[in-house]
Amino acid sequence: DRKASMNDTTGQIVDLAEENVYDLDLKKKTYKVTTFAELRRRWEEAQKKAEEDARKEAGRDKDKPAAADPNAKQVEIDFDVKNTGAKKSINGFDTHQTVVTVTVREKGKTLEQGGGMVMTSDMWLAPTIAAMKEVADFDVRYAKKLYGTIMPGISAEQMAAAMALYPMMKQALGKMTAEGGKVEGTPVQTTMTMDSVKSADQIAEEAKTGDSESKSGA
Repeated sequence: DRKASMNDTTGQIVDLAEENVYDLDLKKKTYKVTTFAELRRRWEEAQKKAEEDARKEAGRDKDKPAAADPNAKQVEIDFDVKNTGAKKSINGFDTHQTVVTVTVREKGKTLEQGGGMVMTSDMWLAPTIAAMKEVADFDVRYAKKLYGTIMPGISAEQMAAAMALYPMMKQALGKMTAEGGKVEGTPVQTTMTMDSVKSADQIAEEAKTGDSESKSGA
């Protein structure tokens, strides 16, 4: 339940049982303790700020009620793993490419019909390294204990901003975490992308609005 990370000047100990994070200053021989509760509070504040920034970016007054939560819709989630056959050497490891795609769409509709989001994880995998798997498993446990289905290695601020832009992201991350065992190997390099897909109705409405604006401007 403990993980220590050290370099020449600083270090960090994460204790899952105590729910504490110890940040070490090795030169001064001092440390600072941050509880999981405090980290969750910072996460919630970052999420609220990101949502407020997203509303302002969309041109909505912050005092106006927000639109209905897209997460309230019933959704279906598709999970796909594709081994591309591509291979390359990264940091001295012989790796192969695997692309994992998670699609979140409105229940009973295709992605094109109802819109949704697509999360793609492009991974270059080395043969399974037991020690690295132990570290990766710990990081997943840490992230899930703190925030739920959150990707390890991403700051609370970054994740809050992403979730404000992609409301369906939580379901996608949950599916990726649950199905991640189907991917064999140790990730050496990973690139994750998220795409929001508009529904057919949204595209038609935008096209209609564009035509109206063109006629009024003419």
